[in-house]
Amino acid sequence: MERSGTGVVVAILVAGGMITAAILLTQSKPSVVEKPDPFVEMKAAVAAQMIDPGSAKFQSLPEKVRDFAYCGEVNSKNRMGGYVGYQKFFAQRGESKNWIVTLEKRIVDAMCK
Repeated sequence: MERSGTGVVVAILVAGGMITAAILLTQSKPSVVEKPDPFVEMKAAVAAQMIDPGSAKFQSLPEKVRDFAYCGEVNSKNRMGGYVGYQKFFAQRGESKNWIVTLEKRIVDAMCK
């Protein structure tokens, strides 16, 4: 009798472990909430200045130079399909909330010291 009682206990424990494992494996993992990028609009305005806006990659962002004015670097593809290398830009939010962007070296050098 002792053996059959032990066998029943082991069977119950194994079944319980399998049920627990099944429940844990079928539960969905909590999704990772990514922080929204506060510079989405600015990046879109800078990318719009590129020949291939969809290829724009950013680095050194953001470097705030004053309220609503930033410097950074952007790289994008040229007409031949190759990346041209990172170039500095200056972007400032205008009074009408749109972004004013320049890639002109003289202005960028003056604004992004």
